[in-house]
Amino acid sequence: MVVDAKMEITMKNFIELEADSEVQSEKAFLKELREGYPNAEIEKKKEQLKEYEEEYNQLKDKDSIKAQYLDSWVFVLKEEIEEMKF
Repeated sequence: MVVDAKMEITMKNFIELEADSEVQSEKAFLKELREGYPNAEIEKKKEQLKEYEEEYNQLKDKDSIKAQYLDSWVFVLKEEIEEMKF
């Protein structure tokens, strides 16, 4: 009987806690954070991609090692962005 009473009190407290608006707002915040993280990572990669593309386009010698390096990073970042969208 004592266990049942403790369980009843625990469940009642849990139900009240779930209904608490502060807890709900924390859950909403964490959900938003979890959903927003990939978007932030995608935006960071897009910015890096833009910088590499601009630098590549300014190069006169597109056959140089630096051009090849930048071109490969552009390719990799585009692939990573596409993979992160799904």
